[in-house]
Amino acid sequence: TEGDEVALEILREGALQMAQTAHSVVKSLDFEDGFPVALAGSVVCRNSLYRELILENLERQSPRPGEVTLVTDPVHGCLMIARKRLLEH
Repeated sequence: TEGDEVALEILREGALQMAQTAHSVVKSLDFEDGFPVALAGSVVCRNSLYRELILENLERQSPRPGEVTLVTDPVHGCLMIARKRLLEH
């Protein structure tokens, strides 16, 4: 229906904006291909379509993301990524 198309377009635009915002941070921090991503928040974690749209938009950017972790607690996600980085070096 027309309402469904409007809702889908809102999701697409939101996902694009989210990816563009993330990309700005990635560029400002000079990340390289393969940087880890922690996705958090109920909308992102519970809505697979929205999450996939965000990731598709991120994949179109350079540098490209690496491992993606879904977390319900953002602090937990940051700690998981930091721990993994420490163990790699």
